[in-house]
Amino acid sequence: MSQVVFRIAKIKSTAHLKIAEEEQKRLRRFAPHADPIRSPQNIWIRSPREDDIVKELHARIGPQHVRKNAVLAVEVIISASPEYFRPDAPDESGTWDADRLADWRQEMEPWIAQRFPHAASIVLHLDESTPHYQILDTPLDDNGKLNCRGKYGGVAKLSRWQTDAANAVARLGIERGIMKSQAEHVTLREFYGRIKRQTPKLPPRPRPLPKPTIAEQLPLGEPARKRAAAEQAYAAAVAARQAAIAERNAVLEAKAAAFDLAESQRKSALDAAVQAQKRAEIAERRQTEAEQDREQAKAAAKAQADRLRAIDPATVLLDLYSAQLEPDSRFEHASQKWITATGQKIGVTGALWVDQSSGRGGKSAIDLVMRLDNTDFKGAVQILASRFDHGEITRDLVARAELKAASIVRSALDAPPEPAPAPEPRHWPRVRTWLTNVRRMPTELIDRLHSLGSVYAGAFANAVFPRVDGGAFLRGTGESPFKRTLGGKNGGPMVLLGSGAVWLCEGPLDGLAIKSRVPDAHVLALGGGLLKASEVGRWMPKGREIVLAFDTDEAGRRYEAEALAAYPAARVARPPLLGRDWGDCPADPADDLTPISDPDLEQEMRR
Repeated sequence: MSQVVFRIAKIKSTAHLKIAEEEQKRLRRFAPHADPIRSPQNIWIRSPREDDIVKELHARIGPQHVRKNAVLAVEVIISASPEYFRPDAPDESGTWDADRLADWRQEMEPWIAQRFPHAASIVLHLDESTPHYQILDTPLDDNGKLNCRGKYGGVAKLSRWQTDAANAVARLGIERGIMKSQAEHVTLREFYGRIKRQTPKLPPRPRPLPKPTIAEQLPLGEPARKRAAAEQAYAAAVAARQAAIAERNAVLEAKAAAFDLAESQRKSALDAAVQAQKRAEIAERRQTEAEQDREQAKAAAKAQADRLRAIDPATVLLDLYSAQLEPDSRFEHASQKWITATGQKIGVTGALWVDQSSGRGGKSAIDLVMRLDNTDFKGAVQILASRFDHGEITRDLVARAELKAASIVRSALDAPPEPAPAPEPRHWPRVRTWLTNVRRMPTELIDRLHSLGSVYAGAFANAVFPRVDGGAFLRGTGESPFKRTLGGKNGGPMVLLGSGAVWLCEGPLDGLAIKSRVPDAHVLALGGGLLKASEVGRWMPKGREIVLAFDTDEAGRRYEAEALAAYPAARVARPPLLGRDWGDCPADPADDLTPISDPDLEQEMRR
């Protein structure tokens, strides 16, 4: 029986929307379930204007107020069970009957056009296990308001959507699932995983043999010989089916592990993209606030200068320069003659003034102070403000505000992760010799990590240990010690994957030594004081024991105390060689040392 598939996922941020767009366009690694060879077969039913889904969706939302936690878009997946598309071979992933696909499209696309008039984009994906539509819908109600709950909210509304979708293709024999069924609901990601991991075909179950006849039970004769051969063939068929079942289970487990790894990487990339978007939004907001502050400061400084400029020149002469009227001049005269304490003669007519010694004049109090004090505009404003206006809005304040704004923007914007150096294979023998002979790391471990790209040689024969999100830890292989870290905090730790406990250590050589002693350890090298233990949670598998393996020097004790504050249940492990760092203690066939815990010291650190 073929059933309709209708699934939705809510999108609440521009970062998630951008990732959904790139998954829909097959631009990035967020679609591990897609076959890139078949991606050109995908069919766009509705493309966004300017080929920008994010811009298209925001244009459809328009200028209306959007709540902070509002649903900006809804991702909709519409499909049918594989039995419809390939009734003769439902397990053959990535195949379909062309006529059935055409019939399904003929019924489905008019329904989609009617039900999703505000969709920013609609695409039919044919590069996965089963054909399906992916729709990025703008959840607008009849009044054009953003209202996801009104369109999709609640079990009843989703049930009606599923019923409606099933009715659209009912004539094709595609049915709705059982209403109010206790069947497990799967998310979009789980749906992708399940259609990717179809069950391989098994040989038919062998038909049991009938009870032996009397002739077949006799020890001699042709019937007994044929019976023995049939029983032998039946036993071989049963064994072959059991072997096929075991092989199928192994294939399924391998596919599940591969998908889980791809999903984990996708989620890590998604989290990184969301965090980057949040940082960009914070930086943009702070930049906007800084620009507003700067504009306000400029406006206030202009208003201040306008107020000071409008002060009566006669008042300035009296209060600042102890000027007196000349004997033949009076206050009531339209034009007055003033003489300052230093003997300068200034004529004043309303707002105009003139220096009678040079014949030069001006039309503001600021110009007058610039003349008499032989200063610039900034100095004149400061002099006038100190006497007539005690506000701090001056041009130098504006300059300081601009510098402050620039500093805020610089501190808010994290620099993008610095890329790790390119590998230089011709230097690898030297780096390998240094790691195995000088640092005494196990050759098998080094070769395996090198094959995985976890360590390689750089252009200057340095050992390069890439960090998970960009940058790298470098270690020199010459006689002089050399250490360098490429990238800031946003490059993350160096990660050595493992299925066991999570070990936190300082440097990459510490991580190698731990990995040599505890092969299943999931090691995170934090780069000394670059990253705190509390900052690397997203690279730590959930539910595992945490082991703190820092050095025993003062810095290591400080890192350990910070980590215990973040992870109180963590176990503390000490380097097995007294007074040495973890990087000096790789596994050695000549000793039987293993990582040890120091309960007394651990208890002391917790206190």
